[in-house]
Amino acid sequence: MPVIVLADSFVVGKSDGTEADALIDMAEKELLRAQDSLDFGDRVSGGALLIRAEDLLAEAEALIGRTERIEQIGAEIDREMEDVLLVQPLYGLVDPLLTFPADAEPHRVLVSDQDLFVLDTARQQVEHFQIDPSGAVVSDPLGEVVLREGDVVEGQRIGRLADIAWQPLVPGVEDKSNLLVLDHNKTVFRFNDRVDGATVLAFGDQESWQAPAQIDTYLGRIYLADEGAGQIYRYNPGQYQATPEHWFQFQAPVNLAGLLTMAIDGDIWLLINSGVILRYSAGEQVPFSLDSSVGYAEKPVDMVVGAADTGLIYLADAAEERIMVFDKSGAYQYQLTAAEGNPLRELRSLFVDDLSGVLYILTDSALYTHPLPR
Repeated sequence: MPVIVLADSFVVGKSDGTEADALIDMAEKELLRAQDSLDFGDRVSGGALLIRAEDLLAEAEALIGRTERIEQIGAEIDREMEDVLLVQPLYGLVDPLLTFPADAEPHRVLVSDQDLFVLDTARQQVEHFQIDPSGAVVSDPLGEVVLREGDVVEGQRIGRLADIAWQPLVPGVEDKSNLLVLDHNKTVFRFNDRVDGATVLAFGDQESWQAPAQIDTYLGRIYLADEGAGQIYRYNPGQYQATPEHWFQFQAPVNLAGLLTMAIDGDIWLLINSGVILRYSAGEQVPFSLDSSVGYAEKPVDMVVGAADTGLIYLADAAEERIMVFDKSGAYQYQLTAAEGNPLRELRSLFVDDLSGVLYILTDSALYTHPLPR
């Protein structure tokens, strides 16, 4: 009986090897076809063929493990794919601006001039850091906790933190800028370290909120995305206690489940955890999709949308440790990756300062800054 088992194992092993060799041969042929397409300037077809070659190699590796031939072909595919993806390495990801302790889980970063705020969902607190004029260092790496879960502000106990946003000053309405903090108790807190400290910001029709999870501002207005109600509420400057405008005009609620990020440039952009980006203008959905010729973000975690019509969309993909960049038509532009090592491991959040030309990249352990590619 053992002899029969050994013979069967030998036959299976030989069969796997033959099948793997055939898969590797096919991958090599697809690689050559891809190179021909790229030589003729057909990046879309070339990219699709490279992905097919990658899949074939993965099947072969599952059968016989990683061999020298698989490694060689895989390395060649990676080199060609960098050209297809228009990869721009970030060489400045060496010394982080900030590092975080092991028990932290930084979730969102926000910057205004020299004020930098980080929302930490593990320790349930918002930290404030002061950046020096050069932008290269912070005055106190430990920062200052400005709000945390359990604190009491004007009689309201802060619940689990949901999101943060920056409220610029509005002439004649708001004479100072503020940090806005939304918690899961459906309360918005306002913080200004120069004048008021922390206060509660009251809103009209607040009792009808169900599960607001995102907050943002645009032209003095405050927007709240309510996943439970399937609605986005818009509050006009100086009229926060009035009944809000409902952004979605139609009767049926919009499915906002899995909403990761809301960005506003006049239109409202919503990043869903599936990687889909929805675009709404004047309350109506606008046809929009990202160029899929280079593949999809495997684990989208955040999105930044540039303010200008010619602004770009930055999509953070934690699984691939990259930032994919598209224009507002959805056309792929390029992607940003670390030049070496894995500083972008566990990517969490992005902030783009177009005026100063600085990209802020938040991971679960550090915050990096890097000049925006031009």
